[in-house]
Amino acid sequence: MKKLYGLDKVSLVGIFLIYFFLDIITLFLGDKNISGAPMAAMKFKFLIFAIEATVAFAILYGISYLLLKNTKADMKVVFINTTIGLAVTSILSSLAFIIISKDASIWQKLIIGIIGAGSMIWLNWKNLKVDQSNKIKITIWNVIWFVISIV
Repeated sequence: MKKLYGLDKVSLVGIFLIYFFLDIITLFLGDKNISGAPMAAMKFKFLIFAIEATVAFAILYGISYLLLKNTKADMKVVFINTTIGLAVTSILSSLAFIIISKDASIWQKLIIGIIGAGSMIWLNWKNLKVDQSNKIKITIWNVIWFVISIV
C-alpha cells in the first residue's frame, strides 16, 4: 500500500479514471430504463452519469481538502483513499445490480455503503499523517457522506 502513495500525477489520473468508469458502469447497471432508450438518450445519460461521478468525487475530496487545508497533510494520500473508497463502493454496487434483477433495497445500499465508506475511513485513519483531531474531522465528514449517499 505504501507504493501506491508514491505514484506520480499521471498515475493518480489513472486511478481516478478507474473510479470514474466504475461509477458510470454502476449507474448504467442500476438504470433499468436504459435498455429501450434511443442512442441520443443513451449519450445524454452517459453525460449525466459522467457529471454525477465527477461532482460526487469533487465534493467529497474538496471538503476533505478544506478540512485539512491548514495542516501538513499529504493531499495525495487523501486523493488515493477517496478514490479507493469510492471505487470499492462502485464495484460492490455493480455486483449487486448484476446479481439482483430488481432495485436495490435500503439494506443492500447500507451494507455496500458501510463497506465502501468504512474502507475510506480505515485508509484515512491508518495512512493519513495528521493529528487525531483532524482524523476525527475527516472521519465525521466521511460518515456524513455515507448517510447522504444512503438517502
